[in-house]
Amino acid sequence: MFPNPKRILINLLPSDLLLGLLICAILANPLSAQSVQETLPRAEQKNILLLYSYGHGGRGIQIFDDGFLAAINAAGISANRLYYEFLDLERRKEDRLHRARLRDQLLAKYAYRKIGLIITVQQPALGFLLNEGKLLAPTAPAITVQAPMPAAAKAGNRRFISLLAQFDIKGTLDRALELFPNTRRVVFVGGSSEADRKMAAEAVKIATALPAKPEIETTGELALDDLLKRVAHLPPHTVILFLQYNRDIRGRVTLAYEVEGMIVKAANAPVFGLYDFNLVNGGIGGSVINVKTLGEKAGVTAIDILNGKLQLTQPVTHVDNQAVPIFDWAQIQRWGGEPDRLPDHSVFLNRIPTFWEEHKTMALGLTIIFLLQSLTIIALIRNRHNRKLIEEQLREYQTRLENMVRQRTAELSAALAAAQLADRTKDEFLANISHELRTPLNAVIGLSSLARDLTTDAKQRDYLDKIATSGKHLAHIINDLLDLSKIAAGRMAFESIPFSLRKLVSRSNSVMAHKAAEKGLTLVEHIDEAVPDILVGDPLRLEQILFNLIGNAVKFTPSGGIEVRIGLHAREKNRVCLDIEVADTGIGIRQEDLERLFKPFSQADASMSRKYGGTGLGLVISRRLAKMMDGDISVESREGNGTTFRVRLWLSLGEAGEQSEGKPSAGQETPPLCYRNTRVLVVEDQPMNREIVAELLGTVGIATHMANNGQEALDILGETGPAGFDLILMDIQMPVMDGLTATRAIRARTGFEQLPIIAMSAHTMTHEIEASRSAGMNDHIGKPFDATSFHRILAKWLPRSKHQASHSSPFKGEAGRGMGLDTMQTTNPIPHLTSPLTGEEPSIDIAAGLTRFAGNETRYHHWLADFVANAPGYASEIRQSLAAGQQDAARKSVHALKGRVGMLGMNDLHTIASALDIALKQDDPAEELLDRMERAVARASKEIRTALGLAQQAASSSSYSKTEGE
Repeated sequence: MFPNPKRILINLLPSDLLLGLLICAILANPLSAQSVQETLPRAEQKNILLLYSYGHGGRGIQIFDDGFLAAINAAGISANRLYYEFLDLERRKEDRLHRARLRDQLLAKYAYRKIGLIITVQQPALGFLLNEGKLLAPTAPAITVQAPMPAAAKAGNRRFISLLAQFDIKGTLDRALELFPNTRRVVFVGGSSEADRKMAAEAVKIATALPAKPEIETTGELALDDLLKRVAHLPPHTVILFLQYNRDIRGRVTLAYEVEGMIVKAANAPVFGLYDFNLVNGGIGGSVINVKTLGEKAGVTAIDILNGKLQLTQPVTHVDNQAVPIFDWAQIQRWGGEPDRLPDHSVFLNRIPTFWEEHKTMALGLTIIFLLQSLTIIALIRNRHNRKLIEEQLREYQTRLENMVRQRTAELSAALAAAQLADRTKDEFLANISHELRTPLNAVIGLSSLARDLTTDAKQRDYLDKIATSGKHLAHIINDLLDLSKIAAGRMAFESIPFSLRKLVSRSNSVMAHKAAEKGLTLVEHIDEAVPDILVGDPLRLEQILFNLIGNAVKFTPSGGIEVRIGLHAREKNRVCLDIEVADTGIGIRQEDLERLFKPFSQADASMSRKYGGTGLGLVISRRLAKMMDGDISVESREGNGTTFRVRLWLSLGEAGEQSEGKPSAGQETPPLCYRNTRVLVVEDQPMNREIVAELLGTVGIATHMANNGQEALDILGETGPAGFDLILMDIQMPVMDGLTATRAIRARTGFEQLPIIAMSAHTMTHEIEASRSAGMNDHIGKPFDATSFHRILAKWLPRSKHQASHSSPFKGEAGRGMGLDTMQTTNPIPHLTSPLTGEEPSIDIAAGLTRFAGNETRYHHWLADFVANAPGYASEIRQSLAAGQQDAARKSVHALKGRVGMLGMNDLHTIASALDIALKQDDPAEELLDRMERAVARASKEIRTALGLAQQAASSSSYSKTEGE
């Protein structure tokens, strides 16, 4: 028999060493459960609602709940604060009213219960929450478990954190082939539901790419009874991988855990799995998802959210969990596997430890004791050697510390890169949504103004005035949202120009005076004589603050008046600190509501927003603008006794006569009416766009030379040299060579550094404009453009020596400022367009389209007819590209269509094409947008046929029109 290691250790330890170890053990003793619980933060008393996709009783759900409850109980949260709902969405899938009933039941059940957090388990429950359940505790954040990360657009106001453990099909297959290298057949066991088939297809794809090339078999077409018979009679050298089983081919709804247990009992081959309950059922294991650990992670995350420790700043936050290679040692031995071929980090259950593994601790203890004694003797005899040993240890610690610093630095760099990517994604989203909102909004404001001038009916004018006012209010809200975003991102640009403070205040008061007069209020200003008049700063931002404060004062003051007072708080050598007060005699604010004033989307209480309107953004933006000018905003108020806002900010001192307000910038000056000896190179692949630009340039006497792509432009410039052209108009997206590549090549040539190159593209988002400037372009014209902006850009960049005002120009007087197109006479006007089916308002803005063709109706008619001739092929070409997996080709087709219809004045179709362009860029579902595009194309085509009398074309595409009419 072996001697008892513990007795040997005790005999060898001196009494004082035993005493020391005993003291260490006492000190190292962990805190009691009660003391640990006392140190944990207590979550706010809010309840947690758990939504499960399927029915009650699944083994996997039980394991998940055990881990979740362990974490919740450790934090001292009572189980009474947990509510469980088993939605049973798979078994009741055919019942169309099941989801609606669930929604009504849950809304009624939890209407008066304080739900602070929702947890959804698996995809169906998440889908229910995003759709039917979006009004269920709408402000409560949600944790999603084992479901694809929801799209940010679908999240709404709710914040989501996604806990997802990816199925490691490839890892499990690799481990199976390592354990059984002679495997010739792999059987993927899965059901017949949509999710089951999708996972089986993914597994087949992975197995097909394996170097071993085993035979592959799937079971989705077998009923459960037939499946059990099949796995019982498999040929030798076969392994089974259980994927997922929710339903068999006969419609029988199952629990995956129970089916896997049946497979393990019936099979004559080793069964691998993707969840850890594969091991509980008697399977061999695999690269598995630890369900209990996933439950613990969900519990800890829930506690952090309720405690406020975890702040969800993004609509969706993703947390990934890795699968772990775990195997049952007894099953490996049963099936004759080769565990030595598995990776070193593999975990084995039920393995009988060796003598060394069982007594390793004691043996290491004995070894350490002998080493300590040896080191003590060596230290007494060889002190010098001991010092050298200590120095080596110090160097080792230093190396470890340096490695840790490098590792942490790399992690911080990765986190910074991820944050920057998220910031760029947010900016792109804001740019897109701003564009999509402003395009129809501008149409609402502009068309209502035009329509007002065409009617003399007082009631209609009143309606149109209200439409225009509402549109302008919505535009103001959009601008506030974008300002708030820019400030939060630190990208709000400030000017530093001289301005007159007294003129600015007078101008602000005059703008708001009519609103005050409408309510019978007085609006007065008092500026201390000690306050300098000429200051240096950003007058636009200062005016924005005054507008917000005076506008709020007018809004919340039913009688009395508003007073604007400006005094000098402090003065330094080159700057002054101003005290600006806006006081009113209005309704006042309760003391308990003052703190909420400067929070986004907040007002003193909810009733104020209902009674007075507003988003609650004005004060937030004003305060942040003041802080960016080294100042702040404070407020004093009592309910019923008025309110006083105080702004304190620093501005630099200016000199008399230095103010620059009111002077137009170069880009705003009135363009010349004609140019002499001017040549412009137009690089554009679309024939219609080339004609539009040629018409606009021809109206002001500019000679035009055309190139179809960037390479042609380079060839032409190589022949003419730098002096051949005064300016280049460059499209971005073209075949052969795109505009950005061509611009870089031009700038690289000697002598072409100063030649103006203007981007002319439908790429109008902020990052796209920055990309064109980075490539070397001087400015940007967005498609569709109007003649006014087009000619202003020309005037800005063409040499002043070539500007002239010609009496023969078509631009005269005030019309010249609008490029004269409103005075051009038409010889063949297009009849008024209406929908040939419904008599609705037209979808084509004829005036805008003619303007872009410089009033040339013949060319405009030509391209409208060309659009009709090619209309049936637009959507089919995009669908064919998507079906062939050619995403880039589909995006290019949509982009080209967007630019074309925008130039023709097809605003509705342009909006749909813009949305489809964004969807394809983000890989979002596009089928609904394609259907809408087809309908819009058909409607526009019919309007054009009717207006232009294209009877023959209408007849030739009657089948297409019939489809749209239906």
